[in-house]
Amino acid sequence: MTDADDDLPRTEARVSRGRWPGIVWALPIAALMIVGWLALRALTDRGIDIELLVPSAQGVRTGDTHVDYKGLEIGSVSDIRLADDGRNIALTLRIDKSREPLFRTNTRLWVVGSNPSFTNIASLRAAVAGPSIGVAPGTGEPARHFVAIRDAPVVDSSTPGRHFRLVAPDLVSITPGTSIYTHGVQVGTIAGIIPTGLSGFVVDAFIRDPFASLVTNSSHFWNANAFQLSPSAGGLQARLTSPSIAALGGVIFETPARATDIRPAAANARFRLYPDSGTAAAAAVGSETLYQVALGGDIGGLMAGAPVLMRGYTVGRVVGTQFVYDAADGTIRTPVTIAIDGTRLQVPPTRDAVDSVMAKLASQGLRAKLSQSPPLVGGYLVTLDPHGGAPARLRSGSPYPWIPSVAAGGDMLAKVDSILGKVDALPIEAIGNNLRAVTGNLRALTGSPQLSDSLDHLDHALGTLDKTAQQAGPKIAPLLDSLRQTADQAQAAAGAAGKLLGGDGGGQDSTLPDAVRQLTESARSIRSLTDYLSRHPEALLRGKKEKK
Repeated sequence: MTDADDDLPRTEARVSRGRWPGIVWALPIAALMIVGWLALRALTDRGIDIELLVPSAQGVRTGDTHVDYKGLEIGSVSDIRLADDGRNIALTLRIDKSREPLFRTNTRLWVVGSNPSFTNIASLRAAVAGPSIGVAPGTGEPARHFVAIRDAPVVDSSTPGRHFRLVAPDLVSITPGTSIYTHGVQVGTIAGIIPTGLSGFVVDAFIRDPFASLVTNSSHFWNANAFQLSPSAGGLQARLTSPSIAALGGVIFETPARATDIRPAAANARFRLYPDSGTAAAAAVGSETLYQVALGGDIGGLMAGAPVLMRGYTVGRVVGTQFVYDAADGTIRTPVTIAIDGTRLQVPPTRDAVDSVMAKLASQGLRAKLSQSPPLVGGYLVTLDPHGGAPARLRSGSPYPWIPSVAAGGDMLAKVDSILGKVDALPIEAIGNNLRAVTGNLRALTGSPQLSDSLDHLDHALGTLDKTAQQAGPKIAPLLDSLRQTADQAQAAAGAAGKLLGGDGGGQDSTLPDAVRQLTESARSIRSLTDYLSRHPEALLRGKKEKK
């Protein structure tokens, strides 16, 4: 470089740094933004995890077992592990974030298909296709930990209707899911069964709208049987119920025609569940009036619920029996409590109205007694006989009035005792000895040789008589013809003589009329003989029988 070059002006390069790094970095930055957005979306759409404890995870598969709500898939099983208690299985359910409000403290979850039942078609389908997790939303605070219930809820909480309580000492064919009918229409279902200790069960019966309003305060519920007997104008009528009732059982309810309180029953109202339609038909439709009866004798076979009859009609029922031992005097009492239905007596079902009827009947001789229907072999019941004794009155007592009664068994047992007494008095042993003696004599007589000889002689005599009859038989007919001709000739002669006597020479001989009369009688006698022999030809051999 020369000095001249040093004198020339110089240009300096400056480096300026911009805020944009350059287009080469645009693609990596866009990729990072996309990844971040996807990650954020994955986090927001990840859902929530629900822990469910189940007794068994048989058939449950991670990713394959779905969580369903009303047929809609809202999640799946994401993890299966042994619970901390070492007895149950903990399932982790991955639930869509939008379904989080369904899971609260009262929400119920269960494994569909773990307990197959004919009353739940979904459980049968799941038992074949594989289990799933069912959800029934509830109320309360948000929750994340649940314990599975054994069976699926029969009734959806969102279904409009009313729940009623049915009380029964025992259940035969009723299970959760059993249908409820009225007049042949399926209107509800049994939602659950709650045991009440040793006294029986309380059945949760759900009736959906609009049929819930058909349940009144006087309605009767009973267990539907596949085969039913009912009285009709021609006697007993037998019929089969619907196939669904025959296969799965059912409950029927109706309101009796004579019911006085037909207001719709309130929710959770209690009703008695009767074992059959006959018991329900005999039940009271209103309040009952209680009485006490002192029935002597053995009444251990009289059970609560047995009917109380008057003139063959049910007017009440037996509430209960007691065994009371009085230590002071050593006596034993067995009071019976009965309930009278005032509506069956055509009076209001109140204490005053029923007491008035029973007091009047007692003044006319009303008596209560223990009976059996059918007699001697049937079940025990209480019969009210309007004229079973002398006039009496109701006796006040605690806690209920006493109805006059007679000894247990009444006239029927007295007659039976009388008959048994007479049978016992018969000389059975002496009669047996006499019969043995008679049979011995008959055996000796039939084996006697004299009897055999007598039978031979009798057979010979009958043979001889038969031959004689055969020989005389052909001669009897000509003899009878000859006698008839003789009688006719005698009759003709008598007629001619009569005409002669009626003429002019009739008075020449006074003995002639007597001769004609004798001739006529002879003809009559011959004709009578002929008629007798024609009826009894054996008289020629044996003679005429003497009149007794």
